[in-house]
Amino acid sequence: MRNTQEVKQALMEQPIVYEGSRYSPISHKEVIETIEEQFDKENLRFTNFRISTGNHLKQCVLHYIFNPEEHELGFSMSFKNSVDGTMSFGLATGANVMICSNGIVYGSSFSYKRKHTGSAKIEISEALKTGFETANSEMETQLERMNRLKEVHVDKRIQAELIGRMYIEEGILQSHQMSALKNQLIQPTYEYSAPDTMWELLNHTTFAMKEAPALNWHKQHTGVCDFMLQNS
Repeated sequence: MRNTQEVKQALMEQPIVYEGSRYSPISHKEVIETIEEQFDKENLRFTNFRISTGNHLKQCVLHYIFNPEEHELGFSMSFKNSVDGTMSFGLATGANVMICSNGIVYGSSFSYKRKHTGSAKIEISEALKTGFETANSEMETQLERMNRLKEVHVDKRIQAELIGRMYIEEGILQSHQMSALKNQLIQPTYEYSAPDTMWELLNHTTFAMKEAPALNWHKQHTGVCDFMLQNS
């Protein structure tokens, strides 16, 4: 099993394989180099870095996590990209629960999708600039949401109902994630200091989705987080 740096290097070596006209792909190498170049210019140092991949490294989601003040939540930027035309470059901002690196991304979080005009490097830099500008307000919003979810009590019956709805009615969760989620409910890997609350259930659920394929990662996370908020 390759470590994160080995996967990152392998991504940077992936050639663009899409040859159609409806999509203007960017290489993983250009995305990664431009992102980290901009981080250096802004004097930003990420405290954690994770990668989700799909289709033999042709798809990826890069998760850069910042926690300069060692809060319970850290600010995160997640970038999606593919070299096979299955998804365009995009950016979502959100939060990460620092004790477990669970991603928290809501549908209302800033999201950028490439316009396919001009220089790819310029477009990536512009997306990053907007992400930086929204960072403070986004974190305030995420903290408010966290505190709200911590106040919502959910007993075992309510948990089972919500999970069943996410799986059967909403189609958010996949069958193998249901098994992982059940294990977290029975024997949690982490404690979230808010037992039997919507916040704890959200974290058990996002923990069970950590291995979500790159193509579905953002959709699944926004789906679960929005569902939890709507039912709080």
